[in-house]
Amino acid sequence: MRNRFNKYFCVVLVLIIILCNGCSKKDVIVSAFEDLYASNFTYTELHTYTDNGQSHSYGYDGEFTADPHIKHLTVTEGEVLWSELYVYEEDETFKGIAKVNENWQKVMVVDERFDGYEERYAIQINAKDEKTIDGVAYDVYQTEYTVDLAEKYELEEEIEATVTQEYYINQETGKIEKIVSDAAEFARMTSIAVMMQLDGTSFEEAAAQEKELKPDDEVNMIEINITYQGEEFQLEIPKVSEEGN
Repeated sequence: MRNRFNKYFCVVLVLIIILCNGCSKKDVIVSAFEDLYASNFTYTELHTYTDNGQSHSYGYDGEFTADPHIKHLTVTEGEVLWSELYVYEEDETFKGIAKVNENWQKVMVVDERFDGYEERYAIQINAKDEKTIDGVAYDVYQTEYTVDLAEKYELEEEIEATVTQEYYINQETGKIEKIVSDAAEFARMTSIAVMMQLDGTSFEEAAAQEKELKPDDEVNMIEINITYQGEEFQLEIPKVSEEGN
């Protein structure tokens, strides 16, 4: 009886250790994300993707202040409708001002944070590595999360998409310094969901149409590098003339 109890106790102990280890890893990412968005920081963001076999890219330099909540993006690469964009919070809603053809004008915006932030509590950690880059030691977490597109687009059929990511956490500071996201499946499944919503087609029909339009090996990558995190700068919202309203 004692041996059986000991074996049972050991199995339970191992399971607890495994579960706690998984929780502690997830807590590292959650804590780093929340610490990031509670501070001021600067970053670079590069999107690379293929469209019918043709490679494209666009990128930004970004600035963010937590209080007041302001995000400023400057286009550094690729073709975008605006050259600069400010997103800020006012009266509990998010508003935007964009620089288009050297003129500032108000625009409709959604306050989008880095991929994975909203899903931070549901992120699944698949592996953890250690890397040293330019003399800095990082814990690299290989993760994924799932988006329910049926709920997002109010569809009756189930349709989900998985985004895989790598988080580079500085071992000394515990801060996120790099996020690499593979959004190819998300982009493909979103396109299918939109077709289902607009055309009233089934998943099979929409997926077949998507396959005819685009090859299965399309690329959609997002790389974010945090270049500074602290409190040493402020952002000011540009004034928009009456003509720009």
